[in-house]
Amino acid sequence: MTERSIRAFAPASIGNVAAGFDTLGAALAPLDGSPWGDVVEVRGADGNRFEVVGPYAHRLPTDPAQNLVLKARLRFEAELEQGLPPLALRLEKGLPVNSGLGSSSTSIVATLVALNAWCGEPLDIPELLALAGEIEGANSGGVHLDSRAIIDTLVEFAQRARKEGILVLQEEIGRPGVDPFLVKG
Repeated sequence: MTERSIRAFAPASIGNVAAGFDTLGAALAPLDGSPWGDVVEVRGADGNRFEVVGPYAHRLPTDPAQNLVLKARLRFEAELEQGLPPLALRLEKGLPVNSGLGSSSTSIVATLVALNAWCGEPLDIPELLALAGEIEGANSGGVHLDSRAIIDTLVEFAQRARKEGILVLQEEIGRPGVDPFLVKG
């Protein structure tokens, strides 16, 4: 029997486009169509574990308590008003930090989407959006939704889930032609 895991992807994005301020933005992908963003994987574990890998992992704080993935987990638990079971969280940091590409919100969104799926979808999209904005705001000094990754990812995920009538969309992530938003294994 395979170990249960959930992987969620959040794409690079640009917000604050021209005169649209926070209302215009775009999720981004390279010309070859490969996904460009962060992936968070959640697995059951004997004890809580956290791992950061990827080309930009070295740019993140060395203290795990300062990582937005763990901050998102703690805030998600507080919202549920209950602790989660021991989990292994793995961040694949695919975006450069402080690049203007939504690097912080991609980690937050991927974490919230993966944890929400792991827990059986206790929160709806507006609740996830509010949490993502709050966590992003705490990181940057005030509650805001300036990264389109937050809105684009959650709205796209909700539309795809409704269209398919299911939560599980594919078996792999990060491959051209494969739905990158949520994978449940």
